Amino acid sequence: MEWYVLLAWVNVGLAAFNAGLFLIKWAIKRASQGKEPAIRKAWMQKIQLFSKIHRLTGLLLIVFGLLHGYLALGNRIAWHTGMLLWISILLIFAIFLLGKAKIIKAWVQWHRIADLCFWGLLLLHLLNPWLFL
Repeated sequence: MEWYVLLAWVNVGLAAFNAGLFLIKWAIKRASQGKEPAIRKAWMQKIQLFSKIHRLTGLLLIVFGLLHGYLALGNRIAWHTGMLLWISILLIFAIFLLGKAKIIKAWVQWHRIADLCFWGLLLLHLLNPWLFL
């Protein structure tokens, strides 16, 4: 298996983990409503751990995404759907940084909207990666 193919699937896994965190949070909050407070607290502690991992996997997605594109295009960088996808990852990360610095209010909503755009761009990239070449 080529390295760029392996990196592609690693990136999909990282992205799925990151998006899955939102879905897990939502499900736990819904499922634990009206339950024993200790149970809810235990689940929320697990979510906090996943949130810390989420930051690391986001950074890995930036690095591995760039490396994947570089290797897939024959050791060069060119404008194609993957570059657009990678820019969307940078945007998601920038929203996080600006939100944490309290420059953007309601940053979590913008982060989620950018994440939805990312999934649309990923679908485009998977269906037609050479659209712009």
